[in-house]
Amino acid sequence: MVSFIIVIGSYIAGLLIGLIYRIAVWCVLIPLELIWWLIKKIGVALICAIAFCIGYIWSYIRNRWQDYQAQKSV
Repeated sequence: MVSFIIVIGSYIAGLLIGLIYRIAVWCVLIPLELIWWLIKKIGVALICAIAFCIGYIWSYIRNRWQDYQAQKSV
């Protein structure tokens, strides 16, 4: 009787571990793989374009802030 309970408990524990593993794969690994696939397909050009746009926006904001500070101090 005790061995039967151990066998059933082990079976249920195995099912739960498998379920947790599948949930982890669906929630973590699949989105990461999709993002990586997208980066590989789009390529370095898009990453460089995004970096250029961020740099341009940062430069624009910084220049505006410097102009604002210069006018504020006058």
